[in-house]
Amino acid sequence: MLVSLLYLALRNKARTKKQLHDEEYKQRLVSEVAKQTKAIERQNEIAMQRNADMQASQTYARHLQRGILPNPDDLSKLGGGECFVLQNTVATTCNSFYWFNKASNRVVVCCGGCMGEGVASSMQSMVGLTLISDIVNSDGDRLTAAEMLEKFDQALVRTLPDNKWRNGIEISICVIDTERQQINMSSAMLSPLFLSGNDIKAYDGAVRLAGVRSDEESEGDDTQFVDDTFDYKHGDELFLFTSSVICLAGGNDETPLGEEGLCEILNRVAKLPHKLQKQALLNEVQRWCHGQSINEDMLIVGITL
Repeated sequence: MLVSLLYLALRNKARTKKQLHDEEYKQRLVSEVAKQTKAIERQNEIAMQRNADMQASQTYARHLQRGILPNPDDLSKLGGGECFVLQNTVATTCNSFYWFNKASNRVVVCCGGCMGEGVASSMQSMVGLTLISDIVNSDGDRLTAAEMLEKFDQALVRTLPDNKWRNGIEISICVIDTERQQINMSSAMLSPLFLSGNDIKAYDGAVRLAGVRSDEESEGDDTQFVDDTFDYKHGDELFLFTSSVICLAGGNDETPLGEEGLCEILNRVAKLPHKLQKQALLNEVQRWCHGQSINEDMLIVGITL
């Protein structure tokens, strides 16, 4: 009997000790879980704040980009004709740019974009905008479009000598001589379109990007910057655009729009008064994309001479 009572007492003591141990373990576990939860919540707060700061920074960068680009309405004040700009941006910042200014009796209009993506490409586009504006402001009254493009190419290589990603800039430079009613243009990897009456003509640029150098690239005739010069009359249309426009997938079989498809659209749009052309062009592009949002950075500059 005494042995049984002793056994029961020892067993109860052991059980009580285990219960106390388990309770302490649970309390430690609850405390540790609460601590880790608080740490995770703090990390989430920091991440959300950083994300908000990044979004605010990108939004401010976009405002800076827009602030640098000229107002399209100002082109008519320079005598270069009525102008609209259709620009679509997938990210907060864009990798395309346009610019114009007057040099003596000539109005110089540029349209271009970086072939890369992201913030780096947006910054490179702004570098390109700065360089071309400096060139036009200093030599726009005497250089041809091809000479300005060559100077731009060399300046871009000097400014970004370690361009490992080969993200060059595609660009068109158009010089409008308002006294002679003559256009002189040159391009890198782009083909501006000129509409006169029912005729539309593409002026193909050099088959290379500005600002890129490679020992493997050939130096054939198609890689040289050349001038195209022709007369225009009042009411003619000029369209400068980035290559992403003709790469837009759509139609019945999700094929690229292509230059031919763009020409068909512009022929219809050009018949409208200038003030209606931008919205009509946007509608046509969205229709090609089946009414969905445009998933490419793209830029179209339309000028009624």
